[in-house]
Amino acid sequence: MNQVGLKPPNLNVELRHRKVVLFEITLRLFEIFRVPNIKNEINYLTIGIKELQAINEIQIVYVGENNSGLAKISIKFDWNVHAILVESSPSGIPVNSEISSLEQFVGYEMAFKELSNHLFRTLDIYQVKTLYYRVSSKDKLFQQKTNSEGQWSSSKITYRNTKKVIYESNVMQEVTIELETIRNLPQPSTLRYLKNKLRNLFS
Repeated sequence: MNQVGLKPPNLNVELRHRKVVLFEITLRLFEIFRVPNIKNEINYLTIGIKELQAINEIQIVYVGENNSGLAKISIKFDWNVHAILVESSPSGIPVNSEISSLEQFVGYEMAFKELSNHLFRTLDIYQVKTLYYRVSSKDKLFQQKTNSEGQWSSSKITYRNTKKVIYESNVMQEVTIELETIRNLPQPSTLRYLKNKLRNLFS
């Protein structure tokens, strides 16, 4: 029998390593922003994030005709910050298994879903690409483990008149999510809504 005033432990909470949480956040973003052939990407994410910490940045790029950049979601990792945070909590961080890591540590998963739907509804998207930028000292090992080629570049994709919104988390300080879209998509009111929501969440 529980003593008065004491709450029973939450059986859904478990400790997970930060790199596992980063993997889960990234994979959920891939799903929400409709990255094609996600099963093929999981190997890159597993090796690049969970095993080697070899990925500096991942870009989900929405491309129109003539290789024009319509929108870009950038997921950036700071592995130096990650190492410091791991030292402070080597056993991991508490995670509720019933809630996605994205919702718990970045927040507003529903807003991301609505934004993804908005992009696909209003943009003439020809192709969705994923681009990986890797830690140079680990690039050769990453290539060997994934049977991949050298660094992939988005330099041939042209962007004009874009707006950018940055999402950060006070808990997962080693990851930053940036959304960049052509000038009038999404509508400025949507940008302000998302920005204010996230600012209120982490203030």
